[in-house]
Amino acid sequence: MNLSGKLHLFGSPRWIDSSGVVGLAQGQFLWLLAYLGLQDDWVNRKDLAELLWDDVNTTSGLNNLRQLLHRNKHLAWAQALEASPQALRLTNDTDIKSFRGACQAADWETALLEYSGSLLEGSRLTGFEQLEVFFETERSVLQSDWREALIGRTQTLERGGNAVELFELLQTLLEVDPYNEEALHSLLRQALVLGRQERGTRAFQAFGQRIRADLGLEPLSETLRLAALVSGSEVVARGSIEADVCLLGRELEQTSIRAQLAHDSVRLLTLRGSGGVGKTSLAKWVLEHQTSGFQDGAVWVSLQPVSTVEDVPLVIADALKLNLNANSSVWQQITESLRSKNLLLILDNLEHLRGVFESLAALLEAAPHLKMLVTSRVSLELPGETVLVLEGLDYPEEPSLELAQSSSAVRLFVARAALRRVGFVLSAQTVPGILRICKLVHGLPLGLELAAAWAGELSPDALADGLESNSDLPENDTLGAHRSLRTVFEHSWELLEDELRTALSAVSVFRGGFERRAALEGLGVSARALLALVGRSLLQSLPGGRYDLHSVVQTFAAQKLERAQLKHLQLAHAHYFARFAEHAETPLRGGTGQTRWLERVAADHRNFVALLETCRGIPPDLALRTATALSRYWMLHGRAVEGLGQLEAAIQAYKISVDSEVSEPTLMARAQLAAGIQASCSAQFERAYAHLDAAQLEASVHGFILIQAEVLYWRAANERDQGLLEVARVHLDQAIALQERENDVWGLGHSINDLGIVCAMEGDDDTAKTHFQTSLKLCREREDRKGEAIALENIALVNPNRLVAISLIRESLAIKRELGDISGIATSLGNLGNAALQELQLSQARDSILESLELFYRIGQPLKTVYNLSVLAEISVLENKFADALTFYGVSRSGFERLQAIPDDRLSENIERLTAQARAGLTPEFADAAYALGCSMTLDEAVCFARKDVKQIENDVVAARVS
Repeated sequence: MNLSGKLHLFGSPRWIDSSGVVGLAQGQFLWLLAYLGLQDDWVNRKDLAELLWDDVNTTSGLNNLRQLLHRNKHLAWAQALEASPQALRLTNDTDIKSFRGACQAADWETALLEYSGSLLEGSRLTGFEQLEVFFETERSVLQSDWREALIGRTQTLERGGNAVELFELLQTLLEVDPYNEEALHSLLRQALVLGRQERGTRAFQAFGQRIRADLGLEPLSETLRLAALVSGSEVVARGSIEADVCLLGRELEQTSIRAQLAHDSVRLLTLRGSGGVGKTSLAKWVLEHQTSGFQDGAVWVSLQPVSTVEDVPLVIADALKLNLNANSSVWQQITESLRSKNLLLILDNLEHLRGVFESLAALLEAAPHLKMLVTSRVSLELPGETVLVLEGLDYPEEPSLELAQSSSAVRLFVARAALRRVGFVLSAQTVPGILRICKLVHGLPLGLELAAAWAGELSPDALADGLESNSDLPENDTLGAHRSLRTVFEHSWELLEDELRTALSAVSVFRGGFERRAALEGLGVSARALLALVGRSLLQSLPGGRYDLHSVVQTFAAQKLERAQLKHLQLAHAHYFARFAEHAETPLRGGTGQTRWLERVAADHRNFVALLETCRGIPPDLALRTATALSRYWMLHGRAVEGLGQLEAAIQAYKISVDSEVSEPTLMARAQLAAGIQASCSAQFERAYAHLDAAQLEASVHGFILIQAEVLYWRAANERDQGLLEVARVHLDQAIALQERENDVWGLGHSINDLGIVCAMEGDDDTAKTHFQTSLKLCREREDRKGEAIALENIALVNPNRLVAISLIRESLAIKRELGDISGIATSLGNLGNAALQELQLSQARDSILESLELFYRIGQPLKTVYNLSVLAEISVLENKFADALTFYGVSRSGFERLQAIPDDRLSENIERLTAQARAGLTPEFADAAYALGCSMTLDEAVCFARKDVKQIENDVVAARVS
């Protein structure tokens, strides 16, 4: 087998090895090689025969395939094929494989080097209909990936790199993505840096001509500003709009909000008004400019995509970065996290979720320093609620130029219209039409923006005529404000070309926004359509290449879909995000692209949740594949309880719908393993063992060695946490043997690390250190940042040099913060607290341990929460707070017993010694009472006790300073 050669399928097909470059002739053998190269796996011979000879029966097709292989066996590249009686695969490297690997790792430079042209450039597949469709689909996907690589490389270079290369790449990007205005912004900035103003100006002019001719749009004001800088023009960007143009006419409301939030008696402030009146814009202004008075800042919660009352606490917890545990209700955990916080909670679009109003009232009562700002179309009618009613912007009844000049509604319309038509101004001629528009949309900012989007093609009078023709509602209709938005939307809908109507309805299925490529690849929406919809104010362009719709526009657009269209789009949405999750699965395990993929998955988490809602009729295997692929994300972000619930629901739905004889054993084994991991991470040992047993059964029956190894690893992790060290060691040894046999470097790194932990718990620090160092080496080879952080920290824990140990723990903590690994951050904080405790830096130790405890409690890791409570007991003993120490020890003992966990010998001896020391400082009766109080506490009560204890210390310090 020739292992040195490489098959190149980008551009003109060719084979490159040590002897040189050989072009590949078109024909069936090339199509065979290309198909296998794109699949990068074993392919059944029957499937290949059907693709290459679809007009003959299976027997003849298989015979033709054998003859094709025989005729070409003398070719060097034929040696890259590996055959079995049932299947074929390509074993050698291909530029496709290298390109895809580089994209997954966010190695954009390598990806661009590998992409040397479109797939099979210049090749014609006459008479191969199925293959032609397959290659065309792959060609489109690869070109999309190449565009993403271009964008990724330009973003990397913008952060620091070769400015000349960046400028050239941006020009290439605009050639293949001609409506990418963000790329033009970057190019104009680089033109200034490099002194290439003339080329920058030409690029701007070409872009402007293109979108005017193709879309009837003008460039954005930011584009015009940059172009003016590049050309050296003193002209201010057309429109000259203030940064907060959407808040024109809201000065009184801003003043009122500022005063209300500063008043101690105002706990709940509701911004009430119809859809499109600007509630969200005002709330965002508060978030950006009015939160300095809150010690713990502000948290934004968008409830527009939420459809059920049950999901509300989950969304709030997500916004609070509150990772849930299985030991109490979500509302209870939210309450505990906010009980002592001085924070502003902003809840946007609450009106359709009336069932949570009472829960919000209870939350305010339990958290005395919490304030809420709510946007809603209705009042919440809760005790103590302050309501600020928003109406449409003001406009005069009479067509007076003087009065119109001071009208907020007119100013907003003119400012927006000026972006659509050069030289658009308020004049005596335009006033009548503008005022008719203001009246028709009731002065609603959204209605004015949607109407102004057409100012480039229609005069104000023509716009007003069109709106009136779509409105047959009486002026005094109580729903006039909302219906006026329906009127302006319907008029916009009529003016849109068919492609844009289809695109707008299609993107209404997204939840929480979407990436550009999700619309392009997932739903077949064109880049041209996205830009045009942004230009019509029907779609919002967000930083980072994401898009979203205003809730009113999304509702109206979705209503244009027929039931069959909706189902088709939801299925396309599900297929796209299932592929997205599976592409993310490998980089989430480690590598240079891990952080980027974590961010991408987090940004689209609501889209993934929408996919997993089984009531939408998505194929159960699609839901199960997605949930399984997201397992690593849930684990890294401390969302194990949520992940376990999603996986168990998907597994159950799959079992019900799929006959056991046709189910995919690999999928089921991986899904059960993923569920076992989530249960293990949340210390739900019985559920963990049930899922791990099911995964082991599937894996052993079908010979899935790596799954068997990982099952053994997680079983050992649970046994270790329960104090069953001998059993854990046996299972780790078995896992390591399988991983070495399969050359699974990633798995080996983690298993050897855990073997080191067992050795350390048994008191053998020297052997433990050797295992940790081996694990560190393996994890660094695999670029597994999570594994590297764990190994670094474990090396620190067996290092006798305290300063070196602390340095290693901080290095580990930095990596975990980069990954957003909540559980890992909590572990590092706990270890830093223990290190400070060894140096008798009690205040620092308490702060670190309490922060660690809070994180472990939030993400549902009760065992580690209990361990931290035992450390707080030790700190309390050293502070001579003996009653608190005994209460903490009582909590620890009962907690370990409830969790069926046995502390290691060192911890048990330490607890016994310090408990005796604490008892010696109290009368027997007082000591017994303090200890019994701890034993009777629930974990929730113990965490609250720890918080109060710390609060009391803070009060003592303040009192001491005053005295």
